[in-house]
Amino acid sequence: MLNRIFSEYQNGLSLLDIANRLNDENVQYQPGATGWNKSRIMRLIKDDRYTGKGGFPAIIDEETHKP
Repeated sequence: MLNRIFSEYQNGLSLLDIANRLNDENVQYQPGATGWNKSRIMRLIKDDRYTGKGGFPAIIDEETHKP
């Protein structure tokens, strides 16, 4: 799921468009919970762990990660 969010963000989709797509597909952000919004997407994108820090696999590069 994170790969998809970052890919859509890198391809120019707005935070709202990404959230709307996830909501339209009833994608859960945690077990039993849906309701994506721009803030939730932005928190994921701003989290530097997904650039490979803290032992996490790199999903997004440092340059794209910059808000």
